[in-house]
Amino acid sequence: MTRKKNVDQIENIQNVFKVHDVWRIKHPNQKSFTWSQRFPFIFCRLDYWLISDSLYDIVGNVDIVSAIKTDHSAITLQVHKIEEGAKEPGFSKIKYFYVK
Repeated sequence: MTRKKNVDQIENIQNVFKVHDVWRIKHPNQKSFTWSQRFPFIFCRLDYWLISDSLYDIVGNVDIVSAIKTDHSAITLQVHKIEEGAKEPGFSKIKYFYVK
């Protein structure tokens, strides 16, 4: 699948599920990649943290960091503690899915 088709699919998922790429929101001008290969020399951002608006306020830090023995980088997401008894919509479950 081409890069354009992949980006289109991710944007479609974001529109359908009303989720946003929190890494891009918190790092609007930073270029960083989650996958690379040496020959041919390619860098891509394949991994995303897609979150709903209701979860944005509890996200502390989101980052892309080096990982050992893999061509992928690790992605990290720090979530602030939710006060006990909080009944905000979207706090009861955090769902994830993988797009290949």
